[in-house]
This record gives sequence, structure tokens and C-alpha cells, in this order.
Amino acid sequence: ERIADGEYVAFHMSSLEDDELHMTLGCYFQFDQLHFDQLRLPNNQHASQAIEYDAKAFIQQVNQYLIWDFKAPKVQ
Repeated sequence: ERIADGEYVAFHMSSLEDDELHMTLGCYFQFDQLHFDQLRLPNNQHASQAIEYDAKAFIQQVNQYLIWDFKAPKVQ
């Protein structure tokens, strides 16, 4: 529900070094910025701190370079 309301964003991510390592990055969307919530492996375990650090750096890049416009009218 939060994703449909534009309050939450989830990314499917994989590692460049290990193509078997897949994760889901969850972020709250508030004040036109993404904010880290969680990073989970397929078995719902937490990722390592090093991987979490990379995910947070990804969020910073997204926030810096992309313009979010969820208020634009939907095309029908």
C-alpha cells in the first residue's frame, strides 16, 4: 500500500562481484528524498555493513541526480 501511495520505494539489487547475491533495498520517500529503511537478502537476513554502506551511497546518488515527480498527472 505504501508503494502505491508513493511513500515507499523498493529496489531489486544484485552484486557486481557475485551475480548470485540478490537483495531488496527498501526506502521511505519523504520530502522528495529517499531515506534508507532496510536491505535484505532473499532469506530475509540483513546484509553486511559493507553492502549496506554501498546501498546508502546508491541512495545518495539517486537523491542527487534524479528529479522525482509523483504529483504529475498519470497518463491514461
